[in-house]
Amino acid sequence: MLSTEGGLADHLLNDYSGVNLRTGEHRERTVSLNEPQVRLLDAFAEVSGIPHQRGQDEIQIPFDDLRERHAILMRGAQRESEVYQKGQAEGGISDATLKSRLKAVSEQMEREWREYAQRKETTSKTP
Repeated sequence: MLSTEGGLADHLLNDYSGVNLRTGEHRERTVSLNEPQVRLLDAFAEVSGIPHQRGQDEIQIPFDDLRERHAILMRGAQRESEVYQKGQAEGGISDATLKSRLKAVSEQMEREWREYAQRKETTSKTP
């Protein structure tokens, strides 16, 4: 049963790409594309201005990024649960207060993701 957001995320990701974030197990480290998929990816990349090697028929799966994003989301879900429980313990809080507190949690998650991306970029530039 998928009783948690993490369980659902793991299920969907594993179903799609064979990745299990909790264990790090995966079927493949790449996704292989057939010719129509390659042409579609080339067209999307060109139209959107995303740097891309034309004709690329294999895409690397960024497991470290997926694992970190999953960890950030799970910490955020835990914080959201704590915010809600604290509000209930305080005798209930207004919708506006709850919304404000949850927004702060969301902003913290985005900061964590940006910090991770910056660390990764800095590390990749280090010789």
